[in-house]
Amino acid sequence: MKRTPVLSLLAAATLSGCYNYTRIDPRDTPGLNGAATVQLGTQTESDCRLVTGAGGQSHRQCSPRTTAVYGSTVSVVRTDDGRTAQFVGPADLRITPNAGPSVLFSHPTLARLEGDTLYVAGSDRPEAAFRVEETSVEVRQVQPGAWALGGVAASALAVLVVFAAL
Repeated sequence: MKRTPVLSLLAAATLSGCYNYTRIDPRDTPGLNGAATVQLGTQTESDCRLVTGAGGQSHRQCSPRTTAVYGSTVSVVRTDDGRTAQFVGPADLRITPNAGPSVLFSHPTLARLEGDTLYVAGSDRPEAAFRVEETSVEVRQVQPGAWALGGVAASALAVLVVFAAL
């Protein structure tokens, strides 16, 4: 039964780390407004093949294939150390006041700055106010390929759990 803590640690390591966090200047948070991946339109192509009829004659048979075309917005903001950072597509915001717990705002987010106060709202939270000088802001985005790797690792973990229970 000593395998349970080991498996728990393996599960935590497997399922964590799917996100990148980048600390940005709280004053630049409104620069992320409108960050999204949106459908720009559709593209239609003909899928053609050669078909031979009953009389031995061949003819070309075509059918249209329509696919969606997507594009992502690109936001450029300053990090907390003054460098620039580029974010492609939707992003969540983790706001951490100096005195208090972190708050995660899921995309799409909307931020505005009024004086020394940063107002932030997300798809899952109403607008909240934070003092700029007493707050850190981090942009959270999914790491490319992380969910696929996490799914493979989670499957391997499930097999280990079954064998550990035997």
